[in-house]
Amino acid sequence: MGIERIIMQTKNDIKEKIVIENSGLKEPAKIKTDPVFRQSLFEEELPQTDGMYMSIIDALASPVFVYGSDGAFLAANKAFCDFFQINPEDIFIGSLNIKTFSKFKNENCRFYDENLLIDRETAKFHFSCTKENGDISWFEASKKPLVWKSREDTMLCVLSDVTESKMEKERLACLLAKEKEKSSTKALLISMISHELKSPLNVILSVSELNEMYSETMCKNNKEKNLRMIKSSISRINSILCDVSLLNQIGLEGKIPNMCDVNIRLFCEGIVEEAKESNKKNGDIFLEFHNASKTIIKADEKILRHVLLNILSNAIKYCGPEYIINFDVFVKNDEITFKVKDNGIGISSADIPHIFNAFYRAGNSGNKCGSGLGLYIAKTFTQLHGGSIAVQSEPGAGTTFSVAIPLP
Repeated sequence: MGIERIIMQTKNDIKEKIVIENSGLKEPAKIKTDPVFRQSLFEEELPQTDGMYMSIIDALASPVFVYGSDGAFLAANKAFCDFFQINPEDIFIGSLNIKTFSKFKNENCRFYDENLLIDRETAKFHFSCTKENGDISWFEASKKPLVWKSREDTMLCVLSDVTESKMEKERLACLLAKEKEKSSTKALLISMISHELKSPLNVILSVSELNEMYSETMCKNNKEKNLRMIKSSISRINSILCDVSLLNQIGLEGKIPNMCDVNIRLFCEGIVEEAKESNKKNGDIFLEFHNASKTIIKADEKILRHVLLNILSNAIKYCGPEYIINFDVFVKNDEITFKVKDNGIGISSADIPHIFNAFYRAGNSGNKCGSGLGLYIAKTFTQLHGGSIAVQSEPGAGTTFSVAIPLP
């Protein structure tokens, strides 16, 4: 409304000036008291007023144009012609029409409204257009009926560039959606953690009560069995709490990866030794590098270590008494891929879509110790590093995990 008020006020001032100048009177009293005389003077200068009116809108920084009920452009200021890259001559000869103006794409119909011409009201709407270079601009169109060159079926339209505010609103909406998603994820994890902790805590409580009630009559084997159950439950609780702490520190808080130089050969050799030491089973991990002329890469060593150690530990855990694991590393200029293939129990096709969900355990995982958060964290951390993780498996035929990380 600000631009329209300026235009209308300026036009009224011009009218008043024309009428006073043409009256030949030093005092405008007759003009104010004689409306017939006033109207006759103004009608004589109508063409000049429209010319001045055109000068006013042409001086405005915002794109402004006038069009008739038939859709034909009647006038447009320099800002409009410059932005939409049109020749003012095309408007003068009447070759442009609002209904077919290609710059407005599919928004053309929104500029014309028969009811608006009848009610003489102002209407506003937002629309976008694409520049020649592909950039998208957003405008607020403010249209109002106008008497132009004695025509009452014309419309004045002022375009205000709202691209920056539109982009800022979209950015804030995106941030809000992410915060809501993060908050929802945290709430869900807290609920699931509470549920997961109840089971081992109940085992500890029940077994402790049994030991207390039957300590004098319980045989040594049963006592040792109960102690093993307590230790296993404590280990599970500890595993859950460690994984939750890790998620809170890095994953859920959206930590930016701390990129540093990593000697990928030494790094992977260390991961293999750590995985073998932490899992006291017989077997071996065969590490092989492919196209590894590039040995120093940029990566977050802490994130990468946790992802690969989790996958290798799972591979050992779900293999038989003697494991055989192939750990292949493929290095390219823009990406590094880690493949871990085991000879374990495999994963069913029904379980594969869910194994990266928090606390999900495959149907054939049995009573293997674990928090149920390992693969969820591995996927979260891989995505945090801008990478992807995939799995291929069949029951009884082993499993292959692939982790691809982009290299800066």
